[in-house]
Amino acid sequence: MIQPNLEGALQRLRDTKVSRTVWIDALCINQSDLDEKRIQISMMPLIYGASAQTNIWLGELRNIDIYEAMEFICDIVNQWDQKLDATYHQVGGEYVYKKRTPLPSIEQILRERSRYRVAKFFSAQWFCRRWVIQEVVHSPSAVVLCSDFSIAWPWLGLAAAIVRMSPEFKSSEVGISNAYLIYRLSRHGNIKPADLTFLQLLRLAAGFETSESRDAVYALLGIRTKDNPETAPILEADYSVSLIDVHRRILDKLTDPPHPLGFLSSANHKPHRILKAMSQFPWGYLETDTSSESSESSLPSWLPQWNDLSAAAILTPWSVDEYFEPTKGLEAPDKPLIHGDALIAKGIELSIVSFRSEIVSEHFKTVLGQILNGASITATALMHHLPLLSKTFTAGRNQYGGIAVDGDKILSHFAAWFAMFLESKHWPSAQDKQLLRPSIDTLKEGGDPDTFLTIARQVCSNRPLFVTASGHLGLGPSDTAAGDRLCILAGHKMPVLLRPKGEKYTFVGDCYVDDVMRGEAVVALREGRRHLGPFGQISNIRGIENFLAAEEEGARLAGEDLELLVQTTEALVRERYGGALRETGFEIV
Repeated sequence: MIQPNLEGALQRLRDTKVSRTVWIDALCINQSDLDEKRIQISMMPLIYGASAQTNIWLGELRNIDIYEAMEFICDIVNQWDQKLDATYHQVGGEYVYKKRTPLPSIEQILRERSRYRVAKFFSAQWFCRRWVIQEVVHSPSAVVLCSDFSIAWPWLGLAAAIVRMSPEFKSSEVGISNAYLIYRLSRHGNIKPADLTFLQLLRLAAGFETSESRDAVYALLGIRTKDNPETAPILEADYSVSLIDVHRRILDKLTDPPHPLGFLSSANHKPHRILKAMSQFPWGYLETDTSSESSESSLPSWLPQWNDLSAAAILTPWSVDEYFEPTKGLEAPDKPLIHGDALIAKGIELSIVSFRSEIVSEHFKTVLGQILNGASITATALMHHLPLLSKTFTAGRNQYGGIAVDGDKILSHFAAWFAMFLESKHWPSAQDKQLLRPSIDTLKEGGDPDTFLTIARQVCSNRPLFVTASGHLGLGPSDTAAGDRLCILAGHKMPVLLRPKGEKYTFVGDCYVDDVMRGEAVVALREGRRHLGPFGQISNIRGIENFLAAEEEGARLAGEDLELLVQTTEALVRERYGGALRETGFEIV
């Protein structure tokens, strides 16, 4: 049966004078015959590569100002390279593009009202369909159709690239990111196609959706990568095998040196029932409850979610060629070691999460107050921790998504925002504010609070801050809970949180902990010493008491119960983390 969207596309393509031959996947492939589907998938590069033109139908887009979006796309492309002559067409010719002379600067175009309308244009469903990637990549020519407008794909793709690489880009604009990726993979523009590994492609394509989980891999098999030639794909689309087996085959065939466990950045531990209760009181160590495991998926926690949008907003830098080195000096395995449904890894267990904040999102002032109060940070000590706080809130990144360097002025941007925080009611006292203002006024010179917020919003979305019993400050996944273990795993790009499950662990997610991102923990291991975070061990544990006293839910942890909490935590820290670090093994299920 022809669906309404396909009917609209056929009517748009119909020519009353000339017959046209078209290939339509939904009609030309029997979607219920998995064997036929398997064969046709392997032929996709040939089918689309032999086409005269691929017509991309976005739909009628009745609630979107298409004219405004088309004007924006042509303006920004023609300004980026004034030798180009980007234009669009409209049936009937009511709207005709006229290049403005002179054109506004790219910065001006990006700040115009049409900039936000074009984001809505890129929210069309087509931009999130995973199968369309190879259709465009292999086509010798592609045209985008929507309602009665049309525009050449290279202009739309280039416009998405310009917006994506601008400081004004927002991580929530998934359609723009997806269009940019398709453009970088294709040969339609003047930019050399991206040279990726297949695992890198899987990570970058996480914003694209499929209705079938295995298609997260199969939909990309026809795209050439460093380790996946078009003529002999690394894998066959086999729908008779389980999702776990598909991942096992991919990870067995491919590596991403020097980070064979880098795929863990795409694993997404799902929040479950216990965290709803913890959202009112997320800081007490006694809140960890293994009964929540009953609601966990039957799939292994380490399994990458390559078609899950929530796993796309990862903490690693945007560029695939740039990464942190928390495991620098640890010998990495050649390939992931998988036994049954368990991932076997080696690494270092650094500490245990003592308490966490609420989800950051837009609540930067509230969360900062929670951390400073919870860790008993005085105004005098705070001055030493401002660089740490600025890098944690931004996950060590700059406004372009790369690893921040001194020239990026991240501390100045943070100080400019912090100056406003000092005027809030959250923290500190009037006396402490007076003490802090002179230093903050010096640090904020040349800083922009909006730049800090732009970076922080992109990395802090759906994430809390946490503090370990050894004094580390981190930015963690939404499922972070007291009792989680802060670890680094040989062969991975980021520190991680693991949750004990008997003698095994479940994978919670990547985290950013500034004082271990450059291999500091490995140095401590080699030197036979422990690794304390900047907040210090004892003050951190005792700080829980001060924080809970202000919480309504904390009233039940008073007197003997609270003292037991502190003593239990201190005993655990002394026993497990009081001595020198040691390399250990982890069985992650």
